Amino acid sequence: MPSFPPTFSAEVVAQPLQAQLEAFLDEHRDALDRCLDGLTEEQARRSLVASRTTLLGLVKHATFVEKVWFDEAVTGRSRAEIGIPERSEDSFLLDDGDTIAGVRRAYRDARDASRRATATRGPDDILTGHRRARFRCGGCISTSCANSPSTAGTPTSSGSRSWTASGCPRGCHRGAGQGHASATRR
Repeated sequence: MPSFPPTFSAEVVAQPLQAQLEAFLDEHRDALDRCLDGLTEEQARRSLVASRTTLLGLVKHATFVEKVWFDEAVTGRSRAEIGIPERSEDSFLLDDGDTIAGVRRAYRDARDASRRATATRGPDDILTGHRRARFRCGGCISTSCANSPSTAGTPTSSGSRSWTASGCPRGCHRGAGQGHASATRR
């Protein structure tokens, strides 16, 4: 019989939506952080696919994602002010000084800052800081899990497009118009 992740426990699914989303996100954050356990610096930098993607680069990119969805979207600060690349593809690139310890520390710091940024917000709070869209706070949390909103959507009366996250945290809703989180493109 398969075992289910901790977020499937009755204690988690009985919680309000915000607590469920946070538990799900933390479970995945921890799993990503653990992918570097026991690796040497060389192993963490090794690309195992036909691209420059590495495990260390993925964790570095996750730091970027945390800062986009929980700093830029919440505070409205620019990427330059936050100190992150303008383009997401640049967030995977490793510098000579990037180490497992340093990248992990930056990722953990970003995660802690993300928790603080959303601690006083509810899932229905509108976040206006993201440069491409306004999001509900719950959408910010679940979209960072899915890592990309679907651009398919319906035009609103203002001429902008609305879309949904590409899937809810449980993976039960996929595709446009079926996710729990909504956003409106600027």
